[in-house]
Amino acid sequence: MQHSIIKEDDYFIEFRTVGTLLRDKIDSSLLEQQYNKFYKPIIEYGFSEYNYDYRIRRMVDKKTGTIVNASALMKEEVKNNYQLVTQFDLKQIEY
Repeated sequence: MQHSIIKEDDYFIEFRTVGTLLRDKIDSSLLEQQYNKFYKPIIEYGFSEYNYDYRIRRMVDKKTGTIVNASALMKEEVKNNYQLVTQFDLKQIEY
């Protein structure tokens, strides 16, 4: 996981967090079993390689510490088979 400041002015600061799969923390055989049960009957391709990553951006008001807006993009895929992309957006609607 990497954190960085991507933009800053007198009022706001924008952060980015990027993370990727920690392969040594997952059980690949269990992932393959789940793939074979849920996806292979529909997709009809064998399991290849699992991957996961995410990117989070958030803009914070320096004075109040509140998040003005944020987005999270998560991508999960089995290489050459399927890709699931989920995006969340958070926006402050009252100022």
